[in-house]
Amino acid sequence: MGDTTADFAFWVTSPTFRMLSTTSRRVATSNVRFFSSIDWTGVTDKLSSDSAKAAVNKYRGLVGQVDVLTSKYVGKEPPAIDFADYKKKIRAQTTVDGKAASVVDVLEAAYKSFAPPAAQTATDVDVTSLASAASAEAKAALAATKADLADLEKRVAMMKSKRVGADTTVDDIYEAYPDIKKEVHDEIENHEWHKDIA
Repeated sequence: MGDTTADFAFWVTSPTFRMLSTTSRRVATSNVRFFSSIDWTGVTDKLSSDSAKAAVNKYRGLVGQVDVLTSKYVGKEPPAIDFADYKKKIRAQTTVDGKAASVVDVLEAAYKSFAPPAAQTATDVDVTSLASAASAEAKAALAATKADLADLEKRVAMMKSKRVGADTTVDDIYEAYPDIKKEVHDEIENHEWHKDIA
């Protein structure tokens, strides 16, 4: 990743940015205002992971850099290029399609005909479907967690109720652990007196 500050500064001073419509510049400015209004402390306080907090703080720093550059460059109309003045000062000729033409005329035509290409992405990102899928996944995980929690609470209650103490009788153990009762009776019937003694 390159230097974000330098990349942004280059972009806002480029001819492409200068040729943006006023509406496009307003959109860029409103986006910067949105990021400036985020309660960063509230966001980091809700995070538990140190790496997540570090990532948010790094992102916050980048947003701050963009904010500084935006206030410096966005909203200021660049001075118009005075091609008539350059035509008086530069009389150099060039050849275009086999015909002689003024260098300034060629540059002026190229400047006025330039239109930045529309952004093309390999895949269109549908944020709404991604958000709804993530929400459904989170709800399913929450339901599974609640089911696990209920099962664990039942197990804890059972373990607490089946504690063995000095007053516990064999019948109490048989009632609490029926599998032990069956195992003991099977061993007695089969005369396996020393089965579990090492």
